[in-house]
Amino acid sequence: MRVRALFTRFALIAGLTAGLVLPGDWPSHHLIQAAGQQEPDTFLRVNSDLVTVDVTVRDEHGRFIHGLKASDFTLLEDGKPCSIDFFQENGAEAPRKYAMVFAIDFSGSVTPDESAMQRRALGEFLTGQNPESLFALIGFNHDIKVLENFTRDRQRLLKSFEKHKDYGGSTRIYDAVAQAITMLKKVPKTFGPRRTRKIVVVVTDGFDSSSSTGIAEIARRAGDEEVTIYSVQVPSYMMSMNGKVRVPTLLDASQLTTVTGGKDFPVENGKDYTDAFRAISEDVRESYTLAYQPRQATSSGQFHKISVTTKQPGLVLRTSRNGFSR
Repeated sequence: MRVRALFTRFALIAGLTAGLVLPGDWPSHHLIQAAGQQEPDTFLRVNSDLVTVDVTVRDEHGRFIHGLKASDFTLLEDGKPCSIDFFQENGAEAPRKYAMVFAIDFSGSVTPDESAMQRRALGEFLTGQNPESLFALIGFNHDIKVLENFTRDRQRLLKSFEKHKDYGGSTRIYDAVAQAITMLKKVPKTFGPRRTRKIVVVVTDGFDSSSSTGIAEIARRAGDEEVTIYSVQVPSYMMSMNGKVRVPTLLDASQLTTVTGGKDFPVENGKDYTDAFRAISEDVRESYTLAYQPRQATSSGQFHKISVTTKQPGLVLRTSRNGFSR
């Protein structure tokens, strides 16, 4: 277990997460139903403004559910049902292109051996991805460095990872995520007829110590740019009356992964990262994309809650957004 000032961090968590505002404006998309479709399962790209949400559907055992139709879902805005104008299943049979930024922690809590394990797991992850997808790499500690800009050359990205030797210093997680979102803003919203899935994967111990970017700002920007944030964290533990318990990190408390439709995949200190990267690969691949024409706004800046349910019993849904402002 790593030695940490645990009580100080609990205080920081309480202070920095107070007044957290969830993401705001939903971006526009350029999609319309293809002519002749009876149900919006296949679409072509033209000029339109739609509110979109990615939905992951699993059964009680955690298995992804395939083959659902738009008619299996109910989409509500502020509790009122909306027509689903765009519907798309994403998966192995309908591969989606990603623009993905890996933000890797090189601060003083990370060892070269641990970094080598991360690099090997990342190499295996990249091998199984769509060859047309784009990947970039950021390294962060007290500084934020773009080690490799967007490329389809996996070996080039891995070599940039291997060459980076600047370990030590403080940890600027949120500034690194902000830089990743800035990079993703330049990526086209679509590749051909399918929307680009924009993703940040941050690999860290979860304890930010020196970022200047606030949590609410990150959440808002992620919402604006359709960015989903995943994390691979090396947790710390403390002893309690019930035994060893995980110490919640600032990244946990911020709920950035949750509000952007991602997840955290913890890795025990000194353990292999392969399973965590494999789980992210599966999670981003298997999803449904829904979109609808929003209702007329009654006032500027009003927050509108989005919820998605399914008519199929026993299924668990996770959505990429819970609302938008306009």
